[in-house]
Amino acid sequence: IWLPDEISIFPTKAENASLFKCLSKLESAYYEFHTSDFDFEKAVDRCSSEKQTNAEELPDDLSDMERFFSLFPNEGLAGDLFTIFEHGRIARKVQTCYPGLFRRLNQALTDSSLLAKTGHRTGGRLWPLYQHLVLGEVLPADAPLAATGRAMVARLKAETVGNTDTAETSARLAMEFYPQLA
Repeated sequence: IWLPDEISIFPTKAENASLFKCLSKLESAYYEFHTSDFDFEKAVDRCSSEKQTNAEELPDDLSDMERFFSLFPNEGLAGDLFTIFEHGRIARKVQTCYPGLFRRLNQALTDSSLLAKTGHRTGGRLWPLYQHLVLGEVLPADAPLAATGRAMVARLKAETVGNTDTAETSARLAMEFYPQLA
């Protein structure tokens, strides 16, 4: 897991220790729920034949995730969609297994002053989808991409019902929704 050596965002040691504990539990959840076990070949097995052909031409020096994202014309969008679905998948698991942690993470991820102090940027076209899928915030009916957001949540819920979902599930969902958002 990745954690900073030191956190000095807040004025008190107790506040910084609390944030460090929250972040360490989040990083542990990525490990526990196998985000780092992403397997390019498993993800590509569900792709179109065109993507499978493109996959054969990729350099071997890329990570599995980099190889996956490079299958798309807009790698950044593919990465963003994967992240939204993977964070949504992890959030659903954390909410079920560790409801207290889920509440603390939601508080941290919606704390605008904390986000500003850490340099995290929010906003952009996909931010409402992230808020909806990961943080459980209501997506206004008239919001841009509202129908897509509802469809994304429905698919994520359907894919995570049986506890057999993996990081490749998030990749398949990113592939499914990429054409609608490209």
